[in-house]
Amino acid sequence: MERLQAENRLIKTERHVHSVGHSQRSGEPIEPMLSPQWFADVSGMAKEALAAVEDGRLALIPDSWDKTWEHWLTNIRPWVISRQLWWGHRIPAWYDRDGTCFVAMNREEAEELAGTADLTRDADVLDTWFSSGLWPISTLGWPDEKAADLRTWYPTDVLITGYDILFFWVARMVMLSNHFHRDIPFGTVHLTGLVRDADGEKMSKTKGNTVDPMELVEDYGADAMRFTLAVLDVPGRDIPLDLERMAGYRAFGNKIWNAVRFALARTGGAKTPASAVELTGADLAAPERWILSRLSDTAAAVNEALEEFRFDRACNALYHFFWHELCDWYIEFAKPALSGRAPRPRTAETLLFTIDSSLRLLHPVMPHLTEELWQRLPRDPAPECPGPRSIAVEAYPLGDGDLLSPEIERGMDVLIAVTQTARSLRRERNLAGAAKMSVFVEAGEESQVAFLVEQAALLGAVAGVGQVTAGPGPAGSVRDRAGGLNLAFEVEAPPMSEAERAKLSKDLQKIEAEIAGARGRLSNARFLERAPAHVVEGNRARLAELEEQRNRVAEILAQ
Repeated sequence: MERLQAENRLIKTERHVHSVGHSQRSGEPIEPMLSPQWFADVSGMAKEALAAVEDGRLALIPDSWDKTWEHWLTNIRPWVISRQLWWGHRIPAWYDRDGTCFVAMNREEAEELAGTADLTRDADVLDTWFSSGLWPISTLGWPDEKAADLRTWYPTDVLITGYDILFFWVARMVMLSNHFHRDIPFGTVHLTGLVRDADGEKMSKTKGNTVDPMELVEDYGADAMRFTLAVLDVPGRDIPLDLERMAGYRAFGNKIWNAVRFALARTGGAKTPASAVELTGADLAAPERWILSRLSDTAAAVNEALEEFRFDRACNALYHFFWHELCDWYIEFAKPALSGRAPRPRTAETLLFTIDSSLRLLHPVMPHLTEELWQRLPRDPAPECPGPRSIAVEAYPLGDGDLLSPEIERGMDVLIAVTQTARSLRRERNLAGAAKMSVFVEAGEESQVAFLVEQAALLGAVAGVGQVTAGPGPAGSVRDRAGGLNLAFEVEAPPMSEAERAKLSKDLQKIEAEIAGARGRLSNARFLERAPAHVVEGNRARLAELEEQRNRVAEILAQ
């Protein structure tokens, strides 16, 4: 400005308020400085990368990112590939004394082109994303086209990365690898959400909301952290790092440990079957056929989910099967047989086989725990593998159609529902274990009624039911409905005390209050309009459950 004034060329001055960038670290204003840069015209490479998705050679998972891929590569501009940094791959360019530039593979080639050794190399380095874009081929020996690793392992199958670097890294890898090696570097790209803090904020050192993975491993275990990240990987959503969920999956790991410990303590000298063939020929009882059917169905569902990169579905299926079906129910059904009170064929072998297969299914998401426990299972030495074995190289369960038993599953679902109802009745009436209880099946599908009567001994072992009869129950029975059956429970117990009656009356008041709250929500038009469909349905299901509880408690109090 002083020079303009000195030369009388300044017409006027005006003050303008504008944004000035400041350095994050030093706080000083950032002053742009023009300097020569290297550009790469990548329009041709971009067209080839775009075509790879369009013709199906490259799949983006989820495919909702296809439009973003198309937008970026269609509107691509020349790429500034030079950076003024102290580290990185140096730009392969040299200058002579006159400033003439020579681009070559190495200095020797540049000297040959220039005809002199008096050359100075360009001080810039390649853009970080340019260097990392070469990763698929440079790690395998490129530019040596005959490198054994390159010929063996290129192209790879799957890349898993965050969606935020789809253009910065994934697109650059596809463009550069395809350009230099004439083939796309991978066939599938699974794009995960970003791992955020519990409030949904992006983790940042500046914000101070980052977490140290090693501290999480110390507090929750590596497997719990891995399982949490996998089960929260829902397509199209970011991953909120919920430490309460992680604590829950740490408890899941404890559940797995305790289940294996129980099996090792109760199965005696039984060996883990090498395959289901050893069990399918045995005269297995309904509980064994049921758990093998559920195992096969779960394995098929897990494999289908993994094929679709739905790690959340796979983890949820594994969690539900192991915790609820195997631990909550089958182990309970197995206890009478394993203790010798009600022996059944091959119960110990079925339990060991189910645990063995479950550990293999869980291994990709809980590798450390499953390896440790799998090594402890009793099994005969494999003749084809005389040395140390690892679960990591064992066959992954795929599901066996020969193990599926839909009719047995329906029957066991009824048995489980009746067991839950009988246990609830004992809790509500505060019945001692010695109190006798009989069940009369008054109505229901004929095959299910027959199945329940056949399993009377098992129902007695797990629910304390002494007799199961098809037919009407006597007067004064407690009536309920479970598993599609109309039931009447006859209980031989001393009269209810005043304290027990007072407790039930108090419970009835709580249930009535919950029913009033649920009905209030469901009668609120604003709630029905704004709440997600699954929340509304959940409230309706809860209301029906509460009404059943109220009717049952009221019936008990009326006696």
